[in-house]
Amino acid sequence: MSDKELKVFFDGGCRVCDREISIYQKSVAAHRIEFIDITGTNFNANLEGLDSKKVHEIFHVKNNRGQIFEGVLGFREIWKTLPEWGWAYRLTRPIWIQGIMNVGYRFFLRIRPYLPRKKKCEI
Repeated sequence: MSDKELKVFFDGGCRVCDREISIYQKSVAAHRIEFIDITGTNFNANLEGLDSKKVHEIFHVKNNRGQIFEGVLGFREIWKTLPEWGWAYRLTRPIWIQGIMNVGYRFFLRIRPYLPRKKKCEI
């Protein structure tokens, strides 16, 4: 693992996903996180200990101890790491709130394949 606290694996081709990640990247503590676009040509899920199919289906975050967090739990790890997002981490501490968020996230996962994708620049 690198000197970063987290590795965030995101779909850079998904407009919604990319927009959210760009917000986190502007954080004053973004240097603590390595953001990895899973649609990049150099990305290899197996080298990261991730399932190559599953990483494209659900959001993944890995901490510097090698623990992998998926979906809502992954977002909570980001929020815990970025000071200005601490309020979101604290707000989502109760299991029942995480349950509501999981329902919303599962809904997003169902509609995500139908959302417009970003066009990749070909060189």
